[in-house]
Amino acid sequence: MAHHDITMNYSDSEREFQRAKLKKVMLTLFYRYPDLHYIQGFHDICTIILLICGDECKSYAMIEGLANAHFRESLRPSLDRIVKILDWVLPLVARADPKVGHHLKSANMPSFFTLSWILTWFSHNFTNFETICRIFDFLLAHHPVLSVYLAASFIISRREELLKLDQDYAAIHAFFQNMPDELDIDVLLSSCNKLYLQFPPVVFFKNRAALLPPDSPLFLTNLPPVPSQRNWVTSLITYRLPTVLKHLLFKNGRPLVVRWLVLLFALLLHKDPDLNMLFTSLLMSLYRLARIIIVAVLRLFISPVDQNPRIPIAQPVYV
Repeated sequence: MAHHDITMNYSDSEREFQRAKLKKVMLTLFYRYPDLHYIQGFHDICTIILLICGDECKSYAMIEGLANAHFRESLRPSLDRIVKILDWVLPLVARADPKVGHHLKSANMPSFFTLSWILTWFSHNFTNFETICRIFDFLLAHHPVLSVYLAASFIISRREELLKLDQDYAAIHAFFQNMPDELDIDVLLSSCNKLYLQFPPVVFFKNRAALLPPDSPLFLTNLPPVPSQRNWVTSLITYRLPTVLKHLLFKNGRPLVVRWLVLLFALLLHKDPDLNMLFTSLLMSLYRLARIIIVAVLRLFISPVDQNPRIPIAQPVYV
């Protein structure tokens, strides 16, 4: 918690207070989810969330969601799956920039130097808190695989300095351990989004994703294509209609039609029904049905729109 610019001026007592809150949040998470396993670097993620939210309860709710989604693979018992995910970075770099890819390949450069970038979303590497928050905003709004695209984009963004280096493993590794003093984060995030649209995961990672288990949040063969590869009608029928039917027929996981049938049979078969109670219950059910239909129609025709004008994303990224 000491290397970020906003925490460098903390007093010892304030630092210990923040560490105590961090410890409490993390111990609660791993106590409630014994199948999750701590990995070095996850405390950097939790620290950023805690600094943003301030409140322990809000921080825990957000960290709990991230641990079971974006960071599920890094909290497995071993690093085997993370190593497989790291192997996606350099092939993506080679497709996007063959010259940079050839330079790294000639140096026999493994992708392990990107480990802390992906495990901590660059929060372990950058000290500027605003830059880290921009990265978190971007990655939280996208599919978990975007951290791989961001790592590839960051490598390509330093191509001019990189190509001046000898094709030597030690020199290149040392080069990427030193973060640049100045970084145009908006340009980096924009190039990452363009890379995602140019090489969508359903195409580029299709065979590689087969190595992951079906419960993985990075199981990319289940991803819909990027918006540019489908028209509005296909999107409506394939992706929105099932969601609408789900909200129309179910509430809290229970089928609404069963409730209606029970009320109908009670009204028809009971010898002395309490008509007032049944009528009131029926009206409430009809009211809920009408509300669900309205929400379903709105979801059917309203598309998600990027609300952050600082990130020049031309099209929404469906996850």
